[in-house]
Amino acid sequence: MRKLVTVLAVSAALLAGGEEASAQLQLGAQVNIATDTDLGIGARLLFGLEQLVAGMQGVASFDYFFPDGYDFWELNGNVVVPLPIPGNFEPYVGGGLNLAFISSEVDIPDVDDSDTEIGLNLVGGLRFATTNFRPFVEVRGVIAGAEQLVFTGGIMLGGSR
Repeated sequence: MRKLVTVLAVSAALLAGGEEASAQLQLGAQVNIATDTDLGIGARLLFGLEQLVAGMQGVASFDYFFPDGYDFWELNGNVVVPLPIPGNFEPYVGGGLNLAFISSEVDIPDVDDSDTEIGLNLVGGLRFATTNFRPFVEVRGVIAGAEQLVFTGGIMLGGSR
């Protein structure tokens, strides 16, 4: 009975805020250059978390990199907050979690044939105000886990921001 009440309450909350939530949802594509894993491409999802803190947003991304000799991909879940600076751009800072997967058939020091590592992200970036799409640039430092510095740029579509 408790589970049913919880499911109904969550469903009602989602339906009540559905229009607002869909207006805040943005999808995007990105290109990465990383210090250890070279070039990467990925997808990004941005969603509002204003119910927690005004202006707060969640950013989820998947990136596949193309280093020589092994496979590397990662999932990132970050929380960012904008910095109130006037202009045609919006700076933001935040942090989150990084899940990295490494797979190789050649011998890499300190890595088995495959390895999964969990790390922490520190993120900073700029979003630019345009009419049809919203370009962004970002720097993400992965501390612990698959430690590296990742420079990302891309575009976001959808939503009202």
